[in-house]
Amino acid sequence: MTQIISTHSFRGGTGKSNITANLAALLARRGHRVGVFDTDIQSPGIHVIFNLAEDEIRLTLNDYLWGNCSIEEATYQVQNENGGAVFLVPSSIKANDIARVLREKYDANDMHDAFRSLISAFRLDYLLIDTHPGL
Repeated sequence: MTQIISTHSFRGGTGKSNITANLAALLARRGHRVGVFDTDIQSPGIHVIFNLAEDEIRLTLNDYLWGNCSIEEATYQVQNENGGAVFLVPSSIKANDIARVLREKYDANDMHDAFRSLISAFRLDYLLIDTHPGL
């Protein structure tokens, strides 16, 4: 059964993304398959920690939420060690995409469906969710 771990804080800049990325890397080094969701849609950044360049990101969580792709298409393998792997679903860093998702919102059920799909498609041992600060 996949373990789901969410990192959250009420304030920004407390290290949520760093903790999430480091935990993912450690688990992968131990041979686990780890999914990482960047649900900090308003100020995404965990892709930088995984050295995923902006020009390498074609599809994002935003595209999935708008129905433009499957969650698997918006997933990037960012680490592969000792039989383990890290699969990252980044949020868009484009200002227009951030504004659109804030304006139009999204259905929380779509996010839940994305979690389940990613767990199944990539046979994840762990799913780590990097959240936006606040309530």
